[in-house]
Amino acid sequence: MSPGLQRPSQQRVEGKCLDAKMVKFEVWDDANSRWAEASWTLNRDGTLTAKWSSGGNVTTGVLEKEP
Repeated sequence: MSPGLQRPSQQRVEGKCLDAKMVKFEVWDDANSRWAEASWTLNRDGTLTAKWSSGGNVTTGVLEKEP
């Protein structure tokens, strides 16, 4: 497993609403270092875009509404 994706032994999560359509979360490890960052954005077409970054790794995805 990539070091950026391993779960720290303790976590503190801080979230912020950046505007009406975007939420950002920062995950801190037990050494009080930022371990990961995630954001969710609601798009005009109703999809939800997600981004997760940790340890130099970045993962993105899009969730679509069911028909």
